[in-house]
Amino acid sequence: MPQYCVNKTAQLNGDHEVHAQGCIFWPHPVNTLSLDWHEDCRSAMQTARAFYRQVNGCRYCSPACNTGPRASNDDIGPISFRGASKEDAGPEFLSAHSLRLREIKQRLGC
Repeated sequence: MPQYCVNKTAQLNGDHEVHAQGCIFWPHPVNTLSLDWHEDCRSAMQTARAFYRQVNGCRYCSPACNTGPRASNDDIGPISFRGASKEDAGPEFLSAHSLRLREIKQRLGC
């Protein structure tokens, strides 16, 4: 039974994303609101709705609760979880992760 959190900072579309423990997109601790432990993302989403009206599951760690396009390995490459070293991740992940970070920075205007 994983621990879940919701990102206090909304996405550009207003969604507050719900993440499962171990997700590479788990928010920075300052932006993390713990939802405690849940059997699945649906239960975590219900808890998140007590705090935010517009919530959505992360398309990488909680795809069953995501209402947008589904993630695929072609999208960002292999998914890695925190705790894996750069050597474990391999060059495919690192380049895909760099592309994702660049995309996020562009959206934020950095």
